[in-house]
Amino acid sequence: MELSVLKKMLIGGAKKILDNKQQLNEMNVFPIPDGDTGTNMDKTMSGVLQALAEIGDRELESADFDKLYTGALMSSQGNSGVILSQWLKGFLKAFKDFDEVNAGTLYAGFLSGTESAYNSVAEPVEGTFLTVCREAQENAEDNLDEDTTTEQFMKDVVEGAAESLKHTPELLPVLKEYNVLDSGAMGFVCLVTGMLEALDESFDIDLSEFESVANASAGAVSAAMGEGLAEFGYCTEMIVQIDDDKLTSFDETLVRSDMRDLRSIYIH
Repeated sequence: MELSVLKKMLIGGAKKILDNKQQLNEMNVFPIPDGDTGTNMDKTMSGVLQALAEIGDRELESADFDKLYTGALMSSQGNSGVILSQWLKGFLKAFKDFDEVNAGTLYAGFLSGTESAYNSVAEPVEGTFLTVCREAQENAEDNLDEDTTTEQFMKDVVEGAAESLKHTPELLPVLKEYNVLDSGAMGFVCLVTGMLEALDESFDIDLSEFESVANASAGAVSAAMGEGLAEFGYCTEMIVQIDDDKLTSFDETLVRSDMRDLRSIYIH
């Protein structure tokens, strides 16, 4: 498939997140129960959509992947939005070296996305977006062979993500306490489901069990807030832009060390 199919996939993923935005908000307990996971992930994808609109109908070029990532990063907010932007960073970066979309290049993209997401977090927590994007990629990798089609690869990604999502409360106690799945992880399931639906309109996955969890947990955010889990009350993101001639003197390890007392740290 031509690289242009990635446009359809990204648009499909963005739409699926938008369609489930309210449910994602209602599931938001970790790391801060402020009920905005869906809003944040939707805003991140809106930056991608804006970049796609500027690219227009022409075929994607290597430089376009930097534009798509920049759009995601500059539109991102909150824990879930920033992590999503960093997964997109790795996923999109991989395609700068390819001229088509197939099972093999998608695997490279998902592997790079997983690595980028994990590397962006100072202290990775399992039972979150990170776990689900990794286990989705691993499931697709386990089933990958020379006969795997693009559609089948994405089906393996979606199935792996959905199965992993079910187990997030087993890995993160606060989720189990409030009987809710991780909202950011659910957002990733929405993303890859929308990407697959853009490839195969006949594909259908039953998200009803996740929707029922979201409906049942609509009071989880207010309950968590009432019990004082929201120590800080909101997320704060900071983007540091460094001139190329100063990059050699930038010590990422030192910066992370100096800022280790903050709740969440992402270095771009």
